Amino acid sequence: MNVTIYTHPDCLNHRPGPQPDFAPARLLAVETALRRLPYPHLQWRTAQPATPANLLAIHTQKHIDAILQPIAPGTTRHYPPDTDATAGTASAIRAAAGLALQAVADVVSGKHQSAFCLCSPGGHHAEVEMASGFCFVNHVALAAVYAQQMGMKRVAVVDIDVHHGNGTQAMFWNYPERLFISLHESASPTGHTHETGCAENILNIPLPPRTGGGKYIEILKHTVLEKLHAFAPDMLFVSAGLDAHQSDPLGNLFLATDDYKTIGSILASAAMTLCNGRLVSILEGGYNLSTLGNAAAAYITGIIEAQS
Repeated sequence: MNVTIYTHPDCLNHRPGPQPDFAPARLLAVETALRRLPYPHLQWRTAQPATPANLLAIHTQKHIDAILQPIAPGTTRHYPPDTDATAGTASAIRAAAGLALQAVADVVSGKHQSAFCLCSPGGHHAEVEMASGFCFVNHVALAAVYAQQMGMKRVAVVDIDVHHGNGTQAMFWNYPERLFISLHESASPTGHTHETGCAENILNIPLPPRTGGGKYIEILKHTVLEKLHAFAPDMLFVSAGLDAHQSDPLGNLFLATDDYKTIGSILASAAMTLCNGRLVSILEGGYNLSTLGNAAAAYITGIIEAQS
């Protein structure tokens, strides 16, 4: 098998306050941990930044113009309700989106089987015409729609971030050939069980605070896999937020580092069974620098071992 990690140096340019070094430090923590993995066949590559025209697949021209508008060095632009951009954010947005698009092109073509994109800023909260939750462009939705444009008729996203992927849900809601499954903390303002989409193509699984790995993995093995098998996607995507970890400061779920290995294995095995191994994972949240890299490494290890 082969897993390819996609990175771009411009993703380090997104440096929102109040701690401008934090966003690039997240990416560097993950990259450092992945480069230490003992797998010589783990591949690395980059990609051309996305063009504004690429982003029109899921966002409006008005939104694209707003988020790519230049920002003077040393200043910050606030996008209500909670998202900040600085001078390097526009280049990071385009670089991150380009990674997602290239990963899809490589996996659909058969060049690579699985991909993991180190994107910053994240994406799953971004809606068609709104930046939100630290997100500007919805990379996983962009990737899934691009896969459909390349001939993958049915696409599925499993979102394991501790927060609900409201933007992805909104972009999938009216499309029966797009499936969105989210496991998230029940404190999220969206992502209730009654939100099911136009054709039962949305499955929300809100979890009570302090839900641990045992319960989480049980749900993944049964409820999530049953939905995936019934839907039968041609390609599987993961919004790979790592903030359901027990040490994360922005969530209250209780996964351990080794649980991410099991999660990666389960989802990779599902991809092998359902869609010839086609799996693209995109980094979302994760805010404890001391555990983030290890959680990502565990997740990739699970994929590698499942697909070997």
